[in-house]
Amino acid sequence: MAESHRQQRVAERIRKILSAELAKSNFSDAVLDKQPITITHVIPSPDLRHARIFFTALGGVTLVPVKDLKDALTRHKTVLQAALGRQLTMKFTPKLTFVPDDAFDKADHMNRLIHGLPQSN
Repeated sequence: MAESHRQQRVAERIRKILSAELAKSNFSDAVLDKQPITITHVIPSPDLRHARIFFTALGGVTLVPVKDLKDALTRHKTVLQAALGRQLTMKFTPKLTFVPDDAFDKADHMNRLIHGLPQSN
């Protein structure tokens, strides 16, 4: 189902707010301090009460396991939701779910298959 125009606007606003909060690095977390991440995509639910946040390691270089990154983001979910609540002018602040974005890995895999390059590990 296609996202409505409002869902797209809210998704982009959420992405910008979360990216700014993560860039501030105000989290005393060894995992997030070691591995910078980027928010690649946000998919809000039709009622805008939930949002799936897709993330990946900045620059595509993973210094820590993706599961650890997801756990670290989940630990700081309430702080990030509070930041959204302060900056969004909506009736409800979306509940966040963090999902590793493997689209870049899949694209690299397909590119290597097309060009006959050896597979990377």
